[in-house]
Amino acid sequence: MRPVFILIAIAFIGGIGFTERYCAAEDTFPFHAGEKLTLQAKWGFIPAGEAVLEVRPVENLNGVKSRHFVMSSKTYPFIDFFYKVRDRIDSYVDLGMTHSVFYKKQKRGRSKKGLGRVYPCPLKRGHSD
Repeated sequence: MRPVFILIAIAFIGGIGFTERYCAAEDTFPFHAGEKLTLQAKWGFIPAGEAVLEVRPVENLNGVKSRHFVMSSKTYPFIDFFYKVRDRIDSYVDLGMTHSVFYKKQKRGRSKKGLGRVYPCPLKRGHSD
């Protein structure tokens, strides 16, 4: 019984040491400026449009260094005849990815009227500028 306990203890301690050595560093960011993810939207089996998620370079927004993400979506010309979509969302978050700094949403469609919403976000909860 005692050799089994020692073997389990060694395996457990060795496992902890293994995970600590090979964990991802917290300071690294998994996305880099210029990366894009393009998705195709379908209406049933018919290709209807595209959505693109893009990582932009770090920007200084109101004195806060921020990561900039853009999501845009649009329908293909054939689908525009039925239901036109031209949307764009800009999101700015702090470098630590802990809170939103700024959010802007633009929706356009067949009516050609832009519906824009801007949400300036506070830097931290409980703090005022």
